[in-house]
Amino acid sequence: MNSRTILYERISRATLIGLLIPTLCFLLLALLPEPFFRGLITDFFPSTQGGIFQLDLQDFSHEVEDNQFHIFVHVQNISKLPLEKVQAVVSVITGADNQRTIVYPVSTSAIVPSQTITFDVTFTDVPRVARYTILFQDETGRPIPHTRGTRLW
Repeated sequence: MNSRTILYERISRATLIGLLIPTLCFLLLALLPEPFFRGLITDFFPSTQGGIFQLDLQDFSHEVEDNQFHIFVHVQNISKLPLEKVQAVVSVITGADNQRTIVYPVSTSAIVPSQTITFDVTFTDVPRVARYTILFQDETGRPIPHTRGTRLW
């Protein structure tokens, strides 16, 4: 064998290994069950007291009735600690780009881990609503990270 052939073989092997390792890592992460994956993220990025996410916005819906806009929300504490004095910051944006916001106390007592809370917010005298947002904060106004009940992958 000449030296050129050996060089090409080594380059081919290095390229193959360089492509194979990231592909296997991606497949491993993609096939992990979601609770295990969230646990990994929480361990690597403990940005908050309960991990990267503290609340799971499991379900929400809305109804329109006589210039009233009702929003119904189900949220679960997915952190490892109780969450005290959680507030929902619900904003609606009308077709005329007017914004109205209500800060709503989600629960008067602490929301313990795995507990699900249901609440509804009603906006009165609102014309056609174009969109709305639901965010969460504590009593001091510090945001509480949440996820929308969807798989991360």
